[in-house]
Amino acid sequence: MKSRKEKLEGVIAKGKWHFVFWRGMVFWGLSTAISVKVVIYFISGTPFLEDIWVWIFTFTLMGGPLFGLFMWPIINRQYEKLKHKENMPE
Repeated sequence: MKSRKEKLEGVIAKGKWHFVFWRGMVFWGLSTAISVKVVIYFISGTPFLEDIWVWIFTFTLMGGPLFGLFMWPIINRQYEKLKHKENMPE
């Protein structure tokens, strides 16, 4: 099993825009859009497919890149901390 540092190295090696697209738009954006729509469906009773595209557009195309760009420096800081911790003598 890969260590956290190795996983972060793999993410960083693929690049910022790969991260923004896959982690921000696809994973976070789509899952959040569907989750919000499910909650709205159960609260208000509006048909699920009625305006799902609005939610997908909003969270995937607008929120996803913001989430990815926000998380990218956090991922890099985590990696740098792990790298620094590994290089410190005990």
